[in-house]
Amino acid sequence: IAEMTGMEGGTSLLQDLFLYQRQGRQGKQLMGSFTGTGIVPQFVEELRRRGADISLDWFRKKVRDGV
Repeated sequence: IAEMTGMEGGTSLLQDLFLYQRQGRQGKQLMGSFTGTGIVPQFVEELRRRGADISLDWFRKKVRDGV
């Protein structure tokens, strides 16, 4: 999951906010979860100023054991 941060010469500039971490398979289904990259989207502070209760914990990078 990425945030568009701008344009450069007709090219969209993106920064990853969440990455999918694969943790194996269960039959034909991939198992895993999304984890934050540590980057807080640009719009979050504005939403918080307007009263939205958005925890910055959502965006914290989570370290997996053994990785």
